[in-house]
Amino acid sequence: MRLLITGFEAFGKDVINPSQLLLERMPKTIQNAQIDTLLLPVAGAQALTLIEKQVLAVSYDVVLCLGQAGGRDALSVERVAINLDDYPIADNAGIQPIDEMIMADGEPAYFSDLPIKAMVHLCREAGVPAIVSNTAGTYVCNHVMYGCAYLKRKHHLHYRNGFVHVPYLPSQSDHLPSMELGVMEQGICAMLTAIVSNRKKGKETEGALC
Repeated sequence: MRLLITGFEAFGKDVINPSQLLLERMPKTIQNAQIDTLLLPVAGAQALTLIEKQVLAVSYDVVLCLGQAGGRDALSVERVAINLDDYPIADNAGIQPIDEMIMADGEPAYFSDLPIKAMVHLCREAGVPAIVSNTAGTYVCNHVMYGCAYLKRKHHLHYRNGFVHVPYLPSQSDHLPSMELGVMEQGICAMLTAIVSNRKKGKETEGALC
């Protein structure tokens, strides 16, 4: 099995991005599965171009993207990405689409086909806070999650894909929730274990009232 893990460079007012630091700490293998990493620019079109080039060059079983979500207090496994760009700030290429479709010929939304509840469950077993999230936002993270699913269908590829948002590091904020990098690393590795071992979780809700 071969996995591609992506992360993002810093954006906005931040000078670091924990998803980039996590890439630097990823093991080369996990349960005999090979892990490749790819750092992405925080620019939707450019990021998807890099991913497309990579998945066409290498046959992957899984593409898991990581990104920062400041203000969240747990590792957030995204359930769905929507076909919408509505950027609250410009990306690092200076582009700020508002109410625009990501792909004119794409579906309204694509769901992750990773074992998201098993990922959350194993992460919690490792002592790391984790949730299933029902919104990946409308910024570059959502763009990339949606784009990975779109590219899979466009090129008739067979990888499973998904997205995990990670909180701020303590050094990034003194008033918003944060998580130590080592704790994030432990949680992501637990999630990768769930993916590689194809863990299943029985009927157990991870829904939200609002």
